[in-house]
Amino acid sequence: MSQKQYATLRFTNVSSRTCGLGGYAGVQLLRGGHLLGKPSSTAGVPVPLIRLAPGKAVTAQVSGPTTCNADVSDRVRITLPNAPGHVDTPLLMRACALVVGPFQVL
Repeated sequence: MSQKQYATLRFTNVSSRTCGLGGYAGVQLLRGGHLLGKPSSTAGVPVPLIRLAPGKAVTAQVSGPTTCNADVSDRVRITLPNAPGHVDTPLLMRACALVVGPFQVL
C-alpha cells in the first residue's frame, strides 16, 4: 500500500476588487533556494472559473507519495494561473511526483 503526503494551499483575495481564478496553481518544491524534483502535475479534472470577492479565500490540495527516495523540501514555489510572478513559502514535503488539485471554495 502506498503512503501519501498532503498539503493544503490557501489563496486569499487581498485586493479591493473581485477576481477570478481558473485552472490549477503551479507548485515547485525548493531546497536551499534551488528547485527540487519536477513541477507538479494537475488532477486533470475540469476546473470552473471561481469568482473571489475581496477577503474571500479558496484552497487547493497538493499530494504525492512518501515512498520514493527523494529529498525533502524546505520551501514551495507557487504560481497562480495567468498571473505574473510567484510566491515562495515554507513547506516540508518529499519531492516525489506531486499532484495539484483544483481550487475549492471555502
